[in-house]
Amino acid sequence: MLGNGWSALEGDFVWSMGKESELFLRIGANRGKRIYLDLAAFLPKEDSVQQVEVKVNDVTAAQFTFTTGANRKVRSVDVPENANEQLDVKLLVSKPTSPKQANISGDARMLGVALYGITTE
Repeated sequence: MLGNGWSALEGDFVWSMGKESELFLRIGANRGKRIYLDLAAFLPKEDSVQQVEVKVNDVTAAQFTFTTGANRKVRSVDVPENANEQLDVKLLVSKPTSPKQANISGDARMLGVALYGITTE
């Protein structure tokens, strides 16, 4: 399910690392064509903003903006009409940042978004 660009599991979430993280999903033929991602961005400062583009099988399917006032929530991604049951979902993070760069801790991982869950409809 988790491809390249993810950290180890941390409790009930996993961090994306770097500019690109990949998910491999399988949606049954009788299922709907929408993915729901429960996400929160790493926002080290009060005025931090994070942009994330979501591609499904190399087609842009959604774009999200994260701010401290609108961070963690379930966000929907429409699956392209011509997609088959196997989905390659890429999260493209505009400005991953490390806690070390933000003077929060010694953690040098370049964090983007925390993934708490995935559902489909």
